[in-house]
Amino acid sequence: MAIGVLCVAEKPSLAASIAQHLSHGSCSTRRSHQDVHEFNSTFLGQPAAIKVTSVIGHVYNTDFDGQYQDWCAQIDRPRCWHCARAAAT
Repeated sequence: MAIGVLCVAEKPSLAASIAQHLSHGSCSTRRSHQDVHEFNSTFLGQPAAIKVTSVIGHVYNTDFDGQYQDWCAQIDRPRCWHCARAAAT
């Protein structure tokens, strides 16, 4: 069974470019007020159903726990997929 992967880009044009590149031009796009580009690939060695979309407006803040804030720290990078949290505004 494929895992689901959601990628969120900064703006719609970047989401389209990322999806085109990662899918080697084979993504499909669900068009609405917020496009979602979809394709099948692998992620961390597993079959994956990948969706790429974007934000509209402004993201004012996101934060990581203290142990993940040092860019030079030796950390288990895949754990970063699970440690981000949106800051309350």
